[in-house]
Amino acid sequence: MGSSDGRVIVITGANRGIGFCLARKLIADAASESASSALEKPPQLTLCLCCRNLQAARAAAESLRSLAAAAFNSASSGRNLTSDSSWCRIDLCKLDTSDFDSVRDCTQWLLNRYKRIDMLYLNAGILLVSRVDWFYLIRNFISREAWSMLTTGLGVLVQADFDCQDGRRGVFKTNVGGHFLLTMGLLHPPDGAPSPLGRHSATGQASRVVWTSSCNASRRHFKLSDPECRHSMAPYAAGKHAIDLLCLHLNSRYQPAGVQFCPVDPGLVVTNLAEGIVPLWFWYLAWPLLCLLRLLVTSYNLTAENGVHALAQVAHPGERLRPDCKYFSRTGLLGRPYMGVEPISGSQDESEMLYQSLLDYAELRDRVS
Repeated sequence: MGSSDGRVIVITGANRGIGFCLARKLIADAASESASSALEKPPQLTLCLCCRNLQAARAAAESLRSLAAAAFNSASSGRNLTSDSSWCRIDLCKLDTSDFDSVRDCTQWLLNRYKRIDMLYLNAGILLVSRVDWFYLIRNFISREAWSMLTTGLGVLVQADFDCQDGRRGVFKTNVGGHFLLTMGLLHPPDGAPSPLGRHSATGQASRVVWTSSCNASRRHFKLSDPECRHSMAPYAAGKHAIDLLCLHLNSRYQPAGVQFCPVDPGLVVTNLAEGIVPLWFWYLAWPLLCLLRLLVTSYNLTAENGVHALAQVAHPGERLRPDCKYFSRTGLLGRPYMGVEPISGSQDESEMLYQSLLDYAELRDRVS
């Protein structure tokens, strides 16, 4: 079993976009905090990148190792300190959340590798958009639907879905189902082995499971009678609401054992997901207008650096998290990021019903009581 000294942070979908930028931010923050404490070297940090494309993950890992080697010296304001990157170990594990066999293999690898996981970021995901309804945008720009349209994109983005080989719907399985199976597998290892998620025996710190949500999350498109969002007109939006709702029951169930769940919305960020909606040139053409609209819509973070602000903030051990709330990366008119918080839309009863449905969906009923 690999060493688990220092903090261990696992990130799914970490080879690009939000996940990769989050890894960079966590390294930079660790180096900065250590430099401000006049340490000669940051405490050990292990980042595990769980990615579908291992070739891309290896390239991302090399970039992160180079960053770790330089980050501490950069943060130390010229003090002659080590540029060694050994304080930050980068591990790689193959994971395709749309393939339950891949999820089970990844879960077992993590169980074998780490005695403890401090942070688990459930970030991998897909958004399929068949087209942009420009007519809807123009027609509703000055209507009562304008606010919802600007803040969520609902109605403008015509969302699509697909079937996996096992017949499950692809968007929900990738964004929700695979991550649920991974998390339950870590919380309930086979043969009664101890879970790497839980309260630290020395510090008393709880493990945190941070699920990447979305400003596109929509309660009105989600139905408990259709938890897989098979018949939803907006499967991505419905699935993201399912993430928010599920965290309510997971917190009530596992927080006493030292595991906290937290949905975080990175807002509108121009990453590979955004490029799948409209071409990159369009985003840069609209950039000045989007920045101006921050006066009204603070979820227009635009850059991945601003989008990961709340994701990184909730990793700070001193940050107290509310079990019934969702956290948001926000950006002010002048471009300064900050973290917002709002109550999760939904009830504990609805959350437990969804949890029970997902136990059957992921075939975990016999393993998890």
